[in-house]
Amino acid sequence: MRRITRSLILFLITSLSTPLIAATTRDQIELSLHHYKARRYQRSIDLVQPLLDQLRLNTVEEIIQAHRLLGLSHCELGDQPKALEHYKILLTFSPTETIDDIVVTKVCANLFNNLKGDRPINAPRAVEKRETKVDPSPAILKTPEKSPLPSENRPWKVYIPFGTGQFINEQPRKGTAFLAGEATAFATAIAMFTLFKSEENSDSTFDDPESASVYRGVFWGSLGVGIGLATWGIVDAILVHKGKTETSVQLPAVTFRGTSIALNF
Repeated sequence: MRRITRSLILFLITSLSTPLIAATTRDQIELSLHHYKARRYQRSIDLVQPLLDQLRLNTVEEIIQAHRLLGLSHCELGDQPKALEHYKILLTFSPTETIDDIVVTKVCANLFNNLKGDRPINAPRAVEKRETKVDPSPAILKTPEKSPLPSENRPWKVYIPFGTGQFINEQPRKGTAFLAGEATAFATAIAMFTLFKSEENSDSTFDDPESASVYRGVFWGSLGVGIGLATWGIVDAILVHKGKTETSVQLPAVTFRGTSIALNF
């Protein structure tokens, strides 16, 4: 009976932890894409590279997106050999893959297309000149730096427990702490509930009332800690998100208000 109970507890803990880790990897990939579009290429690499190194990517789509971001980010930083390495892996997983939807510069687009074979390496000069004319100006390329926080596009995510709001607010260490704490608390609660039920007889009595009492006490304690951590994490994510939003609009608001006062005076 004890072996069956331990196996059940291990299964419950594993099944609880797996979707949380998957959600975290998706959020990190989304955040890495946001940094890439904002031209923070090294931050984009720092978020995605550990996922590959630690074998934390579970789907082909996540692996493809990771190599896209790493190849493009390394290319924009001038490391073309490293970019080609990720481009080759990307085309191995998806031979028809494109980067046109997120690529920033023509150099990195040509490097990928030449490897893929979509255009000849020695392209005609007339084509190069035509592409040069439609290139966005440097001022336009810098516009993503002023783009809103990713959490503003999806504000509902700050209300999700398990550190999701912290990852959206670009606080991965705090998010990991909330994720680990809440997962441990709820997993312990499930384990204690399972042990409590295993001690209960069909007539709702217990052969060992003291053990059952301990299991019940630890269950309620763990459940309370998990709920408390989840509430704390959600409130923290909302406050941090609100603070970042107010900071991003503070200067224009002050300038506008000062102008209005000067005109009224």
